[in-house]
Amino acid sequence: MAKVVKSTQDDLLFIKVKAILVTGNDSSGVGNIHNIVVFPNNQEHMVIPSRFFNSLRSTIERVMSSHSDHDQKFTIDTALKDDDNLCDDFNSMGLSIAIGIESCLNDWNEVWEDVWEEWCFTGEVKDSQGVIGEIGGARAKLETAIEAKKIRYIMIPSENRQEITNWIKRKQNINYKVNPSRSIGIKDTGKSPYFFSRLWTLSTSNIFMWFALIIWSLSVAYLPIRYFLWDNFQSLKQGDTHITINLPVKNPKKVRERLLNSGFPHDQIKDIPLLRLSERLVETNKTGRVLFKNRDGVIEFEIINSRDLTLILSYICGGYIVLFVAILVIASLRKESGNIVHKSLSINYDSIHFADMDKEIMFVDNIKQAESIVKYKIC
Repeated sequence: MAKVVKSTQDDLLFIKVKAILVTGNDSSGVGNIHNIVVFPNNQEHMVIPSRFFNSLRSTIERVMSSHSDHDQKFTIDTALKDDDNLCDDFNSMGLSIAIGIESCLNDWNEVWEDVWEEWCFTGEVKDSQGVIGEIGGARAKLETAIEAKKIRYIMIPSENRQEITNWIKRKQNINYKVNPSRSIGIKDTGKSPYFFSRLWTLSTSNIFMWFALIIWSLSVAYLPIRYFLWDNFQSLKQGDTHITINLPVKNPKKVRERLLNSGFPHDQIKDIPLLRLSERLVETNKTGRVLFKNRDGVIEFEIINSRDLTLILSYICGGYIVLFVAILVIASLRKESGNIVHKSLSINYDSIHFADMDKEIMFVDNIKQAESIVKYKIC
């Protein structure tokens, strides 16, 4: 279904998927098989060539809406040229894109490299629920897929079933068998997203959480500003040198070193009164901070109460940072254990088997059904 390739430059996962399109006009359209490439990126959804982006944007968004992971972005290389004339306007590429994206999001890639050339897809993704709708040029596409030697499995919308069946019945040289309502059983483990993906999903789940995340980011930015850059801001504001030191002072020598490093005059720092001042600060039982000011070479100081608004705000920010992260981590861990649900799915689908050519046409109604059939066949 898809081929896995590792890029040596940025180690991205490349998935190849066969898509059947029709070129020309409605009356003389010719089916063509394109090996489109789907791979994740860290920016926005992109399409190559870029001029086709508007034609595929809604399709990509519908496919992503049908999955639980909305944050991942993908690039779709259509293997087309700018001047290609497509009579169905890219709509039928939707199922191929859906299979490629699903391939990138799960662990099928270990077996894809050996089977991707045996599969081809055509079908329009009609809505965010993943419904696969009717496509045009179905007979031209089917003829092309049947003639391709390597292709064994052809997947098309159920809404085209009657048209395809009638066309096959009129063909004299095809030995076929209709398999109506075939049922397959599939185990679904409900694999949980990665831990950091769950954290991001929880922290951006609604407007309230977005607001809480913004406040948390501001708190993270405020703490280093308050404790490392606040003195510089105060000095610029007042026009003289400021420095604050926590009380009680434990080592007068380190106080002098900090004052000298902050631009206080060397002669004043060496004076006996300042040494006595430092000794008194060592013996004080007060808590808070002492503010030193250099006013034209004269050193002044005052003890700032621990209830200073900026200090109180820093304590609040610190507590909020820890609390917010703790709540997210606990909620994410609980979400992981709750998401792993072992269950069995029963998928029904109709198919037509060509005995002479060992090919099978499968009719699907939605993305989930298509993905389940592929997984059942290749795993």
